[in-house]
Amino acid sequence: LDLNDPDFLPKLHDKYFPDLPKEIDKLKWMEPIPVSDDQKNKSFVYDNVDQLRFDFKGNLINPNNLTPLQQNFQNGLYNHADSPNIPGYSLSELSRLSRSNFQPQRCIAIQTLGRILYKLSSKKYDNILQIEDHISSDESELDEFYNQAWKTVHKLRIIDSLSEASDENLTRNLSVRNYALDALWLWKQGESD
Repeated sequence: LDLNDPDFLPKLHDKYFPDLPKEIDKLKWMEPIPVSDDQKNKSFVYDNVDQLRFDFKGNLINPNNLTPLQQNFQNGLYNHADSPNIPGYSLSELSRLSRSNFQPQRCIAIQTLGRILYKLSSKKYDNILQIEDHISSDESELDEFYNQAWKTVHKLRIIDSLSEASDENLTRNLSVRNYALDALWLWKQGESD
């Protein structure tokens, strides 16, 4: 089987799963995301905090500065959510994934949120935050960024969600509870830095 074959999914089914019903539509999420030439050459600008994208370490992602290796769809930062052609996850996507029924996915989202909360609380984004194509040294611009970020965190109920996930009466999965406790601890550590 050749992954680049346009008939890969039907051939895969015929060869390995002939007795199962054909439900190719359920596999559409695995197909590459079509990217036009306009999108490849387009400079991306975040219009508001809700659009910011983060990697699994809680770092902000600037899609305009990605190396070819970072643009590889197999590095795990591409998904079929709100902006599938841009790597990383928004706070909204991470918040939604932190309530997933698939526990490993939930743990990764909670861990990532903890790292983001730590960096927001300790204002670790100051030295890399770009506002209007320049490195901002203006305190009012940085304060506005952090205010908007915290408004988004509160609007999405991220702290409440992490608190619920850490509660043994509400969450049975021990890994989820531990990651949630760690995320809340990171958030508090950032406040004390």
